[in-house]
Amino acid sequence: MIRLAVSASSNALIERSNAHMGGVATILSNLVDDKAPEIHVHQYALTNAVKCVWYTGNMSSTSTPEMMRNCASHLRAELDLLQPHLVVTQGVHPRQTLLDLFPELYEAAIFVGSRRKAQVFTSHRLVVLATPHPARCPGFLYKVNLLPNFLKATVALSRDEVRCLQREVAG
Repeated sequence: MIRLAVSASSNALIERSNAHMGGVATILSNLVDDKAPEIHVHQYALTNAVKCVWYTGNMSSTSTPEMMRNCASHLRAELDLLQPHLVVTQGVHPRQTLLDLFPELYEAAIFVGSRRKAQVFTSHRLVVLATPHPARCPGFLYKVNLLPNFLKATVALSRDEVRCLQREVAG
């Protein structure tokens, strides 16, 4: 089983009309076995890199650098508790927050699509799949569960990296 933490909104699980949740659902359906969707809840947790946006009263507000700094230690504590094999980020600031929290991560690959890129970072204990925000990624048809080709390749490599990590940890 892959232990996974997704940096995203914590709204309804498979709500595809929302870019955050539609993107999460689409990426997860490409990462895990969709033949048994009822087990997804045992394979991942959802969290936000910034915890306090809800308190601004405007969920579409932009996170400030102060919010990101203040929430980083909370995110680190969550990830230390969950000990995921894989973290999926959506957007620039969640990716950078993870890289700052885990300086041992190195870029294993970069995949470039039309005006967007996705990256895979890895270390001895963690794989990070860094994706563009679904709302800002042309070709990411999350409402109909379709990933652009560059994201398909990124997800496939992430899955392979996690399997290698699991073998190393087990062996």
